[in-house]
Amino acid sequence: MGVRIGAKNSREIRAVLFQAKVYDEPSSYGICDGRISKLQLKIDGEVVCNYDRGWDICPTCSAAEIALKELLNRYDGRSLDAEIIYED
Repeated sequence: MGVRIGAKNSREIRAVLFQAKVYDEPSSYGICDGRISKLQLKIDGEVVCNYDRGWDICPTCSAAEIALKELLNRYDGRSLDAEIIYED
Protein backbone atom coordinates (compact mmCIF):
# COMPACT_ATOMS: atom_id res chain seq x y z
CA MET A 1 0.00 0.00 0.00
CA GLY A 2 1.11 3.57 -0.37
CA VAL A 3 0.55 7.08 0.81
CA ARG A 4 0.98 10.00 -1.60
CA ILE A 5 2.71 13.00 -0.07
CA GLY A 6 2.78 16.47 -1.58
CA ALA A 7 2.53 20.05 -0.40
CA LYS A 8 -0.56 21.95 -1.55
CA ASN A 9 1.49 24.47 -3.55
CA SER A 10 4.03 21.97 -4.83
CA ARG A 11 4.06 19.99 -8.05
CA GLU A 12 6.15 17.26 -6.43
CA ILE A 13 4.27 14.25 -5.16
CA ARG A 14 6.22 11.42 -3.57
CA ALA A 15 4.91 7.90 -3.18
CA VAL A 16 5.66 6.41 0.22
CA LEU A 17 5.04 2.67 0.27
CA PHE A 18 4.22 1.07 3.59
CA GLN A 19 3.72 -2.28 5.26
CA ALA A 20 2.12 -2.37 8.67
CA LYS A 21 0.89 -4.77 11.31
CA VAL A 22 -2.17 -3.17 12.89
CA TYR A 23 -3.99 -4.62 15.89
CA ASP A 24 -7.69 -4.20 16.68
CA GLU A 25 -6.86 -2.61 20.04
CA PRO A 26 -4.04 -0.27 21.19
CA SER A 27 -0.95 -1.96 22.63
CA SER A 28 2.08 -0.99 24.66
CA TYR A 29 4.09 -2.41 21.72
CA GLY A 30 2.46 0.02 19.27
CA ILE A 31 3.77 3.35 18.04
CA CYS A 32 2.79 5.87 20.74
CA ASP A 33 0.95 2.99 22.50
CA GLY A 34 -1.37 2.70 19.52
CA ARG A 35 -2.52 -0.04 17.17
CA ILE A 36 0.49 -0.11 14.79
CA SER A 37 3.09 -2.53 16.18
CA LYS A 38 5.18 -2.91 13.02
CA LEU A 39 5.69 -0.39 10.24
CA GLN A 40 8.08 0.03 7.35
CA LEU A 41 8.07 3.04 5.01
CA LYS A 42 9.95 3.07 1.69
CA ILE A 43 10.61 5.78 -0.88
CA ASP A 44 12.13 4.73 -4.21
CA GLY A 45 13.00 1.33 -2.69
CA GLU A 46 14.90 2.86 0.25
CA VAL A 47 13.70 2.21 3.81
CA VAL A 48 13.07 5.63 5.34
CA CYS A 49 11.36 4.50 8.56
CA ASN A 50 11.12 1.18 10.41
CA TYR A 51 9.31 0.30 13.64
CA ASP A 52 9.21 -3.25 15.01
CA ARG A 53 7.89 -2.92 18.58
CA GLY A 54 10.48 -0.15 18.87
CA TRP A 55 12.25 2.31 16.57
CA ASP A 56 14.87 0.69 14.34
CA ILE A 57 14.95 3.65 11.92
CA CYS A 58 13.23 6.92 12.81
CA PRO A 59 11.84 8.84 9.80
CA THR A 60 14.80 10.03 7.75
CA CYS A 61 13.03 12.74 5.72
CA SER A 62 10.02 15.03 5.86
CA ALA A 63 8.00 12.80 3.49
CA ALA A 64 8.47 9.85 5.87
CA GLU A 65 7.44 12.01 8.84
CA ILE A 66 4.31 13.17 7.03
CA ALA A 67 3.41 9.62 5.96
CA LEU A 68 3.88 8.40 9.54
CA LYS A 69 1.55 11.11 10.85
CA GLU A 70 -1.03 10.27 8.16
CA LEU A 71 -0.94 6.58 9.12
CA LEU A 72 -1.21 7.33 12.84
CA ASN A 73 -4.19 9.54 12.02
CA ARG A 74 -5.80 6.83 9.88
CA TYR A 75 -5.31 3.90 12.27
CA ASP A 76 -5.24 5.58 15.70
CA GLY A 77 -7.19 8.79 15.16
CA ARG A 78 -4.18 10.90 16.25
CA SER A 79 -4.12 14.52 15.25
CA LEU A 80 -1.81 15.33 12.35
CA ASP A 81 -0.29 17.99 14.61
CA ALA A 82 0.44 15.57 17.48
CA GLU A 83 4.08 15.24 18.48
CA ILE A 84 5.73 11.85 18.03
CA ILE A 85 8.38 10.86 20.56
CA TYR A 86 10.99 8.52 19.09
CA GLU A 87 12.03 6.45 22.08
CA ASP A 88 11.23 2.98 23.34
